[in-house]
Amino acid sequence: MPAGHGLRSRTRDLFARPFRKKGPTPLSIYLRTYKIGDYVDVKVNGSIHKGMPHKFYHGRTGRVWNVTKRAIASSRGFPAVEQSKAGASSPAASLSPVRPAAVNQGPINLFCVSDSK
Repeated sequence: MPAGHGLRSRTRDLFARPFRKKGPTPLSIYLRTYKIGDYVDVKVNGSIHKGMPHKFYHGRTGRVWNVTKRAIASSRGFPAVEQSKAGASSPAASLSPVRPAAVNQGPINLFCVSDSK
């Protein structure tokens, strides 16, 4: 039998939780506040199926351009280009697969490391 081509095909290791990080999802993930213009990383949690983005977006960085009560929409690609209001073709994701990007703290961490040496 040939391999399937479904939405979650070939994601056994991609969506797997890390070693000793399994279990319930902490509430802090859902209580984060995102503002328009923030950079976010998409990291899919395989245990949460609702609002799961496609595997193509796993590991991508984008800029938030729309915030709703239960989901955010981010433009994919980095550096992110603001989406036009007419043709926004970027995915909307629930809050669980989205993390604040390390780009937001980049210069701050560099100064902290150089001062400590």
